[in-house]
Amino acid sequence: MSEETAVYNDLFDEAMWAELDNALANLPNPVQLLMYGFEDASEGEGQTAVLCQALAHRYENINFKQRPRRKAYNFYPVLAINAGEGRNSVDYNVRIIGWPSGVQVTSLITAIQIVALQGQTVDPMIRVQLRKLTQDVQFELLTDEADEGGVLVAKKLIGMAVENEHIKVYIVMVDQFADAVVRYSVNSLPHLVINGRVHLEGIPDDRTLIKHIATAIRPAKN
Repeated sequence: MSEETAVYNDLFDEAMWAELDNALANLPNPVQLLMYGFEDASEGEGQTAVLCQALAHRYENINFKQRPRRKAYNFYPVLAINAGEGRNSVDYNVRIIGWPSGVQVTSLITAIQIVALQGQTVDPMIRVQLRKLTQDVQFELLTDEADEGGVLVAKKLIGMAVENEHIKVYIVMVDQFADAVVRYSVNSLPHLVINGRVHLEGIPDDRTLIKHIATAIRPAKN
């Protein structure tokens, strides 16, 4: 076993690796993990890079790319979960902002699975509603490493983003970015912001999400 492989294996215990193998070893389509950031700029960027490298090293249908920081983002690392690889990759506008640690590793794994399946996880009735959506929707899900509810909400949002090109999802690890807590007046987690104007706390069901999307894209009254 190489030194590099040993480092990767030490990220999780055998039981966790067994769960990951069950989830990721037979992905139907390739997935690209694209990180914006510098490995030596912060602990979060370094840990995220190692995590992505480990997954790409272990699983044939996962590849990892790294690019410099961009002015478009306020916090780093930014991890995009895209379909395909190389020049043939497809951006489904799914982003994790910060190091996906703790239970949010599950959100990353879920994102990889949904992207590899190219959707197919959204309820058929909700899929019909999403096909009618022609306006841009931005979800900002504020969560942390212990927020199990955030994992459930993330799964819903990621499925919607893969289903409709007008939807963008940002999963923000607020335990790593204190400024985000203040900016969005977060009282409890998970906290969801839609288009910067509609706020939801807790775990909304699909119908509630659709209802609040409609509110978020409705023109503001003067």
